[in-house]
Amino acid sequence: MPRKKIAKIKALSQDKGGRYIKNLGWVRNPNSGKFSQRKFFLGHDEETAKLAAARLDALWQCVERRHNKQAFYANILGNEYPEHTRYDFEPGNVMILKEIDPRPTWCSLSLSIAEAIRKGQPVARIALENVPTPHRNIPREVRDWLFRTRQEFSVIHIEFDDEVVAEKANYALYREGMELGAKSQAMLAKPSSSQSLHQAVEEYKLFVRRDFVGDDGETTEWGEAKVRQIDFVKRSSLDLDLVQLGEKSVVSIMDALRGRPAKQNGDPCSESYAKNCLKEFKAFLQWLDKSERFFWTWPVRFEFKIGRIAEVSVEDGLPEQPRRLVKFNNISELTTLYEYARPIQRLHILLGLNCGFINAEQSALRCIDIYFNQQHPEHLGLGFSEEMTGNWISTFRSKSGVFGTWSLWPETVEAIRWWLVERERIKQGICESQKISEIDFEGKLAKGRLLITQNGFPFSEKNRRTGKIPNSWDSLLQRVTADNEGFNRLSFKHLRKTGATHIRAIEDGEVASIYLAHGKPFKGDESLDVYANYPFEKLFEALDKFRTKLQPLWDAVPEAFSEPRKLGGKSNLTPAMRRTIEELRANGISASRVAEQLSLHVSTVHRNTPDHLKKKPRPK
Repeated sequence: MPRKKIAKIKALSQDKGGRYIKNLGWVRNPNSGKFSQRKFFLGHDEETAKLAAARLDALWQCVERRHNKQAFYANILGNEYPEHTRYDFEPGNVMILKEIDPRPTWCSLSLSIAEAIRKGQPVARIALENVPTPHRNIPREVRDWLFRTRQEFSVIHIEFDDEVVAEKANYALYREGMELGAKSQAMLAKPSSSQSLHQAVEEYKLFVRRDFVGDDGETTEWGEAKVRQIDFVKRSSLDLDLVQLGEKSVVSIMDALRGRPAKQNGDPCSESYAKNCLKEFKAFLQWLDKSERFFWTWPVRFEFKIGRIAEVSVEDGLPEQPRRLVKFNNISELTTLYEYARPIQRLHILLGLNCGFINAEQSALRCIDIYFNQQHPEHLGLGFSEEMTGNWISTFRSKSGVFGTWSLWPETVEAIRWWLVERERIKQGICESQKISEIDFEGKLAKGRLLITQNGFPFSEKNRRTGKIPNSWDSLLQRVTADNEGFNRLSFKHLRKTGATHIRAIEDGEVASIYLAHGKPFKGDESLDVYANYPFEKLFEALDKFRTKLQPLWDAVPEAFSEPRKLGGKSNLTPAMRRTIEELRANGISASRVAEQLSLHVSTVHRNTPDHLKKKPRPK
């Protein structure tokens, strides 16, 4: 098949004097009515001639488009006007009275523009005689005609040669443009309709509580955490109208959060909490942008960046420790905590160290997630040996939905069994007093949770933090610091960090991530989770080694759960106080003198005196 020839640009011709010539378009003889081509002389310089010829070609295309538009509207109005007249018509405007030629032709206006292009002028200045007479000396109509002409012949800038008329026309165009711009902004502006930032926050809280729902139909702990964070953002910002919530207002709120606003107790919030609140504020803005109820859009070209959070200075004026240094308790500190703890607090410590469970995980733990003296419930799916039996906890982490399983230490099993006895006693008492069945108790009150209050409700009632575990931990720290000045006071969540730190030291980061039930256990291969299960057996081995490291805890309190739980009149004596009583009584000091010396009641001294030091009653 023969190849098509590519059309070549026709070279400009020259006359005898060496001037370049361009034949372009048509003109009509007013006498004969015949059409002939228009000849343009473009000078002697070839490059200048080529540039002028290209601009003339573009101008002629504008003439053709203008003629086609005129002919189109002339056909529409042809039956209503005499045949010899036609109008340059646009919807709503009848402008120029003239006759429409059967083909595009150069008119006086277009020729004056072509003359400016031929001479290489940047501006085409139109004489007033080229403007139709009905528009002369009428600034508004002259302005309208100038605007349309500039739109039709956009090849070159067009001005009037009369400076007074040109100035009036340009100023009138500027004023109208400003008015139209203001009008368009007013039309595009979203009405305030009393929609405020705080009102949107309250609606967002309802959305979160509906969207983050667990299997029991209640808002999850993670959802309630999001609500608390956006509440903190609300307290740290002014109640602006949503129309005023532009880029500057959003940045000012972000700067306030980066500065770590004060909590309700007056202390600045932590760096991590400020960062989480910034993330939640971003999620709120994304929701607000998609909301059909609120009139707000994301600022154009605005990029939400968390930025740097303000640091805290300690007494010596140095910045706080870098965040990469995780705070945790050493074995000696854990031993002291375990020794001073009450049985229920020891249960919290064991679940925190054995499984990495803190407040949210312990409050959400169900009885059916615990397995005693049996094969692993997922031994077939995880590929465990059928001969491997033991005690397990298998559940999904409420925050991320990631599956996790842990082998339980004998001390953890003893603690859970001790609590199950206490839980059964609570259940029987409530069933008898309220006359409800055990099924109703588990389904309506306890909801199958392991940890419940004396009233039968789970520790996280309606999936909201009740403060049971943190408050109990604070009381434990108070007892410890009363006898151990300068003790490393860390919050309850650091038990999880302590366990992860020791597991990582024993094995590696992969096993530590499995211990924490993180969503991305191993970053070496992101698609690995699709093809292989996590190496839980490595975690079980690491937990056994970790238990060996915790032997000082077991030696300090060999019978941690031997005594039944006492209700009411709890003794606030610390282990150090009990040891002091034992030493004084061993030295032969009477109970009354010990009570006087230690400012205690005599009965308290008797209760805390070992049996072998008590005086035996005389035989009758």
